[in-house]
Amino acid sequence: MISLDASAPEQGLQPVRRFTLAEEVADQVRRAIISGQIAEGSAISEPKLAAQLAVSRVRAGSLGGA
Repeated sequence: MISLDASAPEQGLQPVRRFTLAEEVADQVRRAIISGQIAEGSAISEPKLAAQLAVSRVRAGSLGGA
């Protein structure tokens, strides 16, 4: 049984981090580049990316600064 004593942070429980949709899209693209699914430096088609991730083109296009 896990004790939820706030004075015992060594238990490893961390605050839950909520990701925005744009952060999730950027993270998935980043992981695809790292794994080699997307070649580093290659052009990414916004419409194709949006369709693959089931997001709007606005969200897929928000990677400009990611």
